[in-house]
Amino acid sequence: MTTTGTPVIGPQHPDRPTSAEPVAVGSLCTGIAGLDLGAAAALGGARLAWVADNDPDIARFLDARFPQVPNLGDLAEVAWRRVEPVDIIAAGFPCEDISISGRGAGIEEGTRSGTWTHVMDAVRLLRPRLLIVENVAALRWRWRGAGLSRLLCDLARLGYDARWHCLRARDVGAPHTRERLFLAAHPRGARRGPGPVPGGRAQTPRQAGGPARRDPARGRDQPRGHDLHPQLRSGCATADHSCSPGPERGGARARCSLSEPGGWGSQEEAIRRWEQVTGRPVPCPLEPGRRGGRRLSARFTEWLMGFEEGWVTDPALGLSREAHLRALGRAVVPQQARAVLDLLTRHGQVPS
Repeated sequence: MTTTGTPVIGPQHPDRPTSAEPVAVGSLCTGIAGLDLGAAAALGGARLAWVADNDPDIARFLDARFPQVPNLGDLAEVAWRRVEPVDIIAAGFPCEDISISGRGAGIEEGTRSGTWTHVMDAVRLLRPRLLIVENVAALRWRWRGAGLSRLLCDLARLGYDARWHCLRARDVGAPHTRERLFLAAHPRGARRGPGPVPGGRAQTPRQAGGPARRDPARGRDQPRGHDLHPQLRSGCATADHSCSPGPERGGARARCSLSEPGGWGSQEEAIRRWEQVTGRPVPCPLEPGRRGGRRLSARFTEWLMGFEEGWVTDPALGLSREAHLRALGRAVVPQQARAVLDLLTRHGQVPS
């Protein structure tokens, strides 16, 4: 199922036979690929066969990060019989009509969250060995759980068994809550399927990046990070401290009062722990605004979400600050996705 020229996200594990092909992943509602990077990390490497996102800014991002990977665009317009079959489909479909901050329209055709119907079209025709789904935790309790029940029933009709688990970003060390529901489904009765390399250790999300290792502005590889999944107390990093951001040189921190020991107050432990997990220092949370004031830094948000420095905010990508924040706000924390898929795999809840 290998297609020449398409990238492997995440290096193949040393224990994988050299003749073994990485599993092929198709990504729906791709965004900035956080779910895909996390899945690749849990699986010890994967080949990104195709993506699908019709947001113009996201399409530009995907074209820059994965230039050889086709973007299927609008899911409503995809002719699935003509699409390359894949081992895994990953889908973080829109949450606007499910989230407590949304309209509450539910998973119905014609709504943003109704994109789920197109995900089911893909599963019905491509029959992947594994489906990975991500959405807000409200899916399990809003409308008395009707949203999650809808997903499980739809999958059952297609002959798929499914297990789900909710995990907070802070459970993998992030300094914010961001609870999300992850679901893994496979054909009923399937005994073997995509999973971590037997006897091996899955790669970290920072190692799962294939193209993420490349800095488009500098044309060089980024440093690798640490493999830590610490637990920590509930906390949310705040950005209301006074700071004076300055230019960074040679990877040095911006001049920011919060960089000093104890500068984060009650959030100090959470922030420093996430620095260890991500392998890089916290950027200053504020930057100069257009009218002389201060505003939230997209680079800080990128760090909070666990992505490589510049993964979204690199100027070479040509995206606006508004596009940065919108994309990051809809993204999946890669470390969170990896951790829950590790958990489901370890307990035999996905084929391995």
